[in-house]
Amino acid sequence: MCVRCGHRRAVYRSCRNRHCPKCSTLAKERWLQARLSELIPAGYLHVVFTLPHALNDLARREPRVVYEALFGSASETLLTFARDPRHLGALPGITAVLHTWTQRLDLHIHLHCIVTAGGLDPTARRWVKSPRRFLFSVRALSRVFRGKYLEALRRFSSAPIDAALRAALYRHEWVVYAKAPPAGPAALLDYLARYTHRVAIGNERILGFNGRTVRLRWRDSLHGNRSGSSRSTL
Repeated sequence: MCVRCGHRRAVYRSCRNRHCPKCSTLAKERWLQARLSELIPAGYLHVVFTLPHALNDLARREPRVVYEALFGSASETLLTFARDPRHLGALPGITAVLHTWTQRLDLHIHLHCIVTAGGLDPTARRWVKSPRRFLFSVRALSRVFRGKYLEALRRFSSAPIDAALRAALYRHEWVVYAKAPPAGPAALLDYLARYTHRVAIGNERILGFNGRTVRLRWRDSLHGNRSGSSRSTL
């Protein structure tokens, strides 16, 4: 409180809890500046690997297995294509950030990857630039990613996927997105930094709380970013 005018202003102490929406700004900025310092004067692509929702139950039971398999199979898929001389014949740079929720806080597991549009040749002395506007076919990426991911689950999961679910997962195309970030890699990193050190619901999205139910604002990206509100019971 100001001793002259009597004005009061709340100043929160840092609780250092990773779930606190107020205590992670500095850590986020440090992470962002570190990643920005790693950028090189080369083109970049934004590649997103998404897991089918049929795997959500397994993710709740065995999150470490599901997420480690996602990081491993996504990076292996990118490196498999990149090292092939028919595609690039070089080793690219990859930064990956996990995201597990939607605006409505539904479980939606996907991995954002920032990938250089080129890489070091096998001698690590020459930079090989991608000869095309895109690195690899997303359909081909999707199928290789699906095979590598399901193989990783077979090796590491303590609760193997049953035959019916495995067959269903193989029947459908998995979603892989790849596109150059419209505003450049720095803007994309700034966007992803919000996921590395912040919680799913910021204060600005909370519309009300009655002691048991939280009412929150959300945006529906599947229908033109239409706004809405939801309730979540604690």
